[in-house]
Amino acid sequence: MQQIGSKTVDFCKQLGIYLLYDGREVIYVGRSTDRPLGRRLYEHTIDRLSARWDRFSWFGLLPISDDGQIGALPDNYKAANLIPALEAILIEALEPRQNRKRGDDLAAVEYLQKVDPEIEKKRIKATLDAALNKL
Repeated sequence: MQQIGSKTVDFCKQLGIYLLYDGREVIYVGRSTDRPLGRRLYEHTIDRLSARWDRFSWFGLLPISDDGQIGALPDNYKAANLIPALEAILIEALEPRQNRKRGDDLAAVEYLQKVDPEIEKKRIKATLDAALNKL
């Protein structure tokens, strides 16, 4: 429910992405497209992840009406495209240890940040000054 006294909402049929946690650590990112959220979470209680997670969070695409009913996906959303993209971004960003694959259809190139030579000089000087002050 949204607040105390409001109608309860059954999110079992929600579509979107979800994260499984072990304590505070995200261990798995998944999607619910062809099988809704409730089914996907149930499946994770009987699969290889069953004893590895203790809570979850999710992000749904289906709207909720004022009376607490799950609505249809808006026409301008293409769940088959949007959900895998969101899942892929989260997998790449969080690198959860239980995801065996990278995100689908994510053609990403990783870039490394080059250290600014002036900043590196200042860092080395600060380290040397700290070492000299200890002598």
